[in-house]
Amino acid sequence: MNRILDKITNHYRVTLIIIMLLSLPMAWYYGHQKYFNNIDIYFDKSDPDLQFYKQFQETYGNEELAVIAFKHEKLFSKKILLTIDAISTALINEQGVQRLFSLTEAKEAVDTNNTISFQKIIQNKDLSPEGIPGIKNKIMNDPLLVNSMVSKKGTTSAILIELEPVTSNNEKRDILIHLKSVAEEIAGDTLQLRFAGQPFLEVEMNDLTRRDNLKFTPVLLLVIFLILTFLIRKASLAFLTMISLLTTVVWGIGLLTANGETLNMSTVIIPPVLLAISVADSIHLLSHYRETFLTNGNRHGEAVLTALKAVWLPCFFTSVTTGIGFFSFITATIRPPKIVGIFTSIGVMVAFFLTITMLPSFLMLMSKRLSKKEETKDSLKPVLSENTGVIYKYLSRTGEITTTHYRPILIAFIILTTLTIWGMSRLRFETNFASYMPEHIQLKKDILFIDENLGGTIPFVMLIQAKDANHDFTHPDSLKLLSKIQKDLLHDMDHFSSAFSLADYFKEIHQAFNKGKQAWYRIPEKRMDILDYYEVGESDVLDRVVAPDRLEARISFQSHWGSNQLAEKYEIMVKKYMSETLGEHFTYKFTGLSPLYLTMGENLQNSQIRSFLVAFAIILVMMYFVCRSIPLTIISMIPNLFPIMMTMGVMGWFNIPLDVATIMIASVVIGIAVDDTIHFITWYRRNITGGMGNREALQKAFQDVGKPIIITSLVLSCGFLVLILGTVRPTQTFGALTAFSMLAALIGDLLILPAIIRYFNPLKAPE
Repeated sequence: MNRILDKITNHYRVTLIIIMLLSLPMAWYYGHQKYFNNIDIYFDKSDPDLQFYKQFQETYGNEELAVIAFKHEKLFSKKILLTIDAISTALINEQGVQRLFSLTEAKEAVDTNNTISFQKIIQNKDLSPEGIPGIKNKIMNDPLLVNSMVSKKGTTSAILIELEPVTSNNEKRDILIHLKSVAEEIAGDTLQLRFAGQPFLEVEMNDLTRRDNLKFTPVLLLVIFLILTFLIRKASLAFLTMISLLTTVVWGIGLLTANGETLNMSTVIIPPVLLAISVADSIHLLSHYRETFLTNGNRHGEAVLTALKAVWLPCFFTSVTTGIGFFSFITATIRPPKIVGIFTSIGVMVAFFLTITMLPSFLMLMSKRLSKKEETKDSLKPVLSENTGVIYKYLSRTGEITTTHYRPILIAFIILTTLTIWGMSRLRFETNFASYMPEHIQLKKDILFIDENLGGTIPFVMLIQAKDANHDFTHPDSLKLLSKIQKDLLHDMDHFSSAFSLADYFKEIHQAFNKGKQAWYRIPEKRMDILDYYEVGESDVLDRVVAPDRLEARISFQSHWGSNQLAEKYEIMVKKYMSETLGEHFTYKFTGLSPLYLTMGENLQNSQIRSFLVAFAIILVMMYFVCRSIPLTIISMIPNLFPIMMTMGVMGWFNIPLDVATIMIASVVIGIAVDDTIHFITWYRRNITGGMGNREALQKAFQDVGKPIIITSLVLSCGFLVLILGTVRPTQTFGALTAFSMLAALIGDLLILPAIIRYFNPLKAPE
């Protein structure tokens, strides 16, 4: 390795040219990033629940509706109804619209000459002052429309749009923007339109993710530049570090894009995480470079090479352990954490490569500028490299206190651990995408408006399956079972706002065949009548509520946005009810977005546990090669678990949920926190090998590596803290909590680790 390092410093211009040429294709891919936040990405392609949902969509049609809602006290007036009709007529003919449902498109079954026809409930000829009350009465007494397309109070309504399948997310975005523009233009000042539903939510999350990504990298680069400039007291040197860091990000995201991956709420953290992590190696290199430079008579080239040879091995180990921490996400059961793990781990190794090639080459390129005599003046001595001053004094004092009063420190550690375990017991998961948006986002307001005034926009589908043809859905008793389930669940579950099934449709046809009398709105008693209704019913309706073989029927509920805890509670209640109601001739299955969000929560939980255990096991093995002692290896893992436990405890104490981003905190933190532990133990072992006693070796380790540990921890904390500038809540929370974890890791390395080593003396050195 020393030969390679010699070649790098001797042929630094060639090294820089090669790196620049390799960076060109990565820069091209970096400029072609794509964003995608569909719920599908949080499932493995072979996931049975996702496969069932896809199969359901192929059989019954798309369930993810775009919703346009509006409220008006005179909803049933000619002006408003004509406006609704104009919007519906315009949108139904637009590209990308497969089906549209609205008050003016709603149909009713009508008996004409002993046959059934389906006519629009609202006819333009009936929009007279005398005809409108009759229209309102029909609509408000239609159980299929109330709570789905019109509120119980008759003041809020919605237009439901089923989109055609699209080939790209940009195409969906363009379609929705156009539909929104057309609707708003027609509505004018007459109606204030609200837009919600899964398609609008997905597009909004993509826009927020794109906005955050464009914000994070430049802001974090500026923060790191200012910190390094203050510490190094040399803006040109800090600028060179920025070039190296930016190249790391370009490579990381370029490789991600080149492999056809997209950015989403989870993967958007990759660029800032890479920047925050990559700067640690740079700081250690610059720290040793400046230390050597100021003590070897300003021999610049020798200082660069000496520093490079001193730090490459511990930096390699820290990069590998950090990479392993991220690569452990490959065991996750959902795709985004896998992608974060794979490409962040690759990026970490790229950062190590650039730290020992690109940054030293830049230092050599600027040898004349950096070798000026005035560099040695007291006024220009950098903070991070001189063993004098306030930081050094505090570090020396901290080392003395820690090694002297280690027992009280260990007692405080035990108390904190007990409290964090209690907090961790209260952790919960949240996969409600609507809750991820800040309150000021218009879409969030629109979703809340629809939930409060009309009903939910999240589909919950129950498929009832008959075990044999004797109980299929051509029999009255089977349809009555559908009707009972639907009625009971709507009554008992506040989570559901409306429902529709084959039973509702045949009740309406049966009523029409019997002069439209309300008393006949029921399931017919004769199977022959039901078979006739299959013949006269509209195929586009029947195809959406019953399977072609009549052995499976669908009940579609609309549910409100809610927490995972609430959804789990209702799912348990529904399962209990179904087990008591179905009997021996039927089975059932849940699907739709609501159950998928719950399954997604389970996947997140499994992913967190599996990835953390894998990361812990592999890092434990790696730490053995650093410590060369089993007792010291075990001890070294304790300060790395401390920040994770503290963070999870805080989340439990303050009711902060685990979500698509925060589930990665444990594996991320253990992968990063172990870096400073490696540096501390490396210098501690060197001191022991040099003949020092246990206490003296610990105190000397504070002086040897304390400053870089503090600086890297602060830079990492500031780096992650930049994520709170994002607009998506999981990203903000991830940033704040990981920044907190970095500070907790600093406490673990400079207080808890020395205290435990002092108490147990794992290398059996003399006191």
